[in-house]
Amino acid sequence: MLAPGDPDRAAQYIDVRDLAEFNIRLIEERAAGTYSAVGPLAPLSMAEMLYGIRAVVSSRVSFTWVGQDFLAENEVAPWSEMTAWTPSGGEYDGFSSFDNSKAVAAGLTFRPLAETARATLDWWKTLPEERKNNPKAGLAREKEKKVLEKWHKRG
Repeated sequence: MLAPGDPDRAAQYIDVRDLAEFNIRLIEERAAGTYSAVGPLAPLSMAEMLYGIRAVVSSRVSFTWVGQDFLAENEVAPWSEMTAWTPSGGEYDGFSSFDNSKAVAAGLTFRPLAETARATLDWWKTLPEERKNNPKAGLAREKEKKVLEKWHKRG
């Protein structure tokens, strides 16, 4: 499986259930303001996130870390095709390193990554095959295969 960029690059995500609970809390408390409602609570690297997900969903998955320049050369889009990943530098500097302390102080809480991964996989399994074969986000299987083949063939 293709793993994007630098394994040590920061990663952030939010379980939609945590985000919904936070929004409801803000509404109930009539709180106003701008919040960076992302998690987790402690810093997390892309490698920690991917290996944490792998521990829950499949021990058969192995990762091939592909450099961000190579991904750009092969038109692999950050965030949409490589979900939860943005390259370092340029317009993406600062992504995956948002300060969530204001949101946490206002009551944002986070489920464990394992719980989010398991619930996401369980949800995915409920989808019709047609929908699973045409995901709305993520790298298409054929494109991933081609990029990995090119990555392994490079000098």
